[in-house]
Amino acid sequence: MNIENPQFGPKIPSKQEIQWKKVRAEVEEMADALGEGIDEGIKETVIAFNINEIPTSQSCEGHFEDGSDHGFPAPWVTISAPNEPEWRYKNEEETLEYKKWYEENKKLFAKVEVLLKEFYTGRDVPEEVRIIIDKMDNVFDVHNGGKFFIPNDRKERLQTELTEEERQRIPKVLKNCQKEMQDFTDFLKKKYFSNETQA
Repeated sequence: MNIENPQFGPKIPSKQEIQWKKVRAEVEEMADALGEGIDEGIKETVIAFNINEIPTSQSCEGHFEDGSDHGFPAPWVTISAPNEPEWRYKNEEETLEYKKWYEENKKLFAKVEVLLKEFYTGRDVPEEVRIIIDKMDNVFDVHNGGKFFIPNDRKERLQTELTEEERQRIPKVLKNCQKEMQDFTDFLKKKYFSNETQA
């Protein structure tokens, strides 16, 4: 203890620590359409995206078990602006609400693109492990897995698109992909706590 500057009691948490705990509590309450909570192996990633003002709408830690038709053999997170309009079209024209929502998604895409570029500066990883942005119609997924990113309910694709040797490697690829996603999560967390992404 420093006599000139004594400290008594527990450390007072920073604003960032308080906010992190708040977002963690919100994530703990989230559930999918089946009432299942967020996979443990992707919770920190979901928290890190949301705390950096990148809202998520779906996620999976990555799965690959014999007989399973659940998920993909790589972790993924779907990014989507909140308040998606109920209707995209009115009288065959896109609604103003949809256009605004879509513009927000484009901003989120650009933000994640910048973060991934920074994360991969000086970082060399195999293509199958590298995290990418996979744009869909109006939202996007952040995932890795390369050619291994095949839904587990499409077993025939595993047979036709991967060699036997590659199929044998899927559990190892999954583990490497999960580690890479955790490294990206740590990067996002560090950015948040260093206050670089805050307005």
